[in-house]
Amino acid sequence: SVVIPGLATEWKVDDVDKTKWTFKLRPGVTFHDGTPFNADAVIWNLDKVLNDKAPQFDKRQSAQVKTRLPSVASYAKIDDFT
Repeated sequence: SVVIPGLATEWKVDDVDKTKWTFKLRPGVTFHDGTPFNADAVIWNLDKVLNDKAPQFDKRQSAQVKTRLPSVASYAKIDDFT
């Protein structure tokens, strides 16, 4: 099957570390309430289910989602859309 980007415009596997992926996020995307979709939003949402030290951590949602993200070892913002 072919993967078609929706929220990302492109992604790349690191040449040296094949476990490291970089995603370029689609600019101009907003949530239903008008909040921008950007790297801060991605980090906030990943923290919500993967970082039990984050104020927005949701234990119940984490239990449902964490098993779907077993290969995410870490994540970081590079810029607003990366």
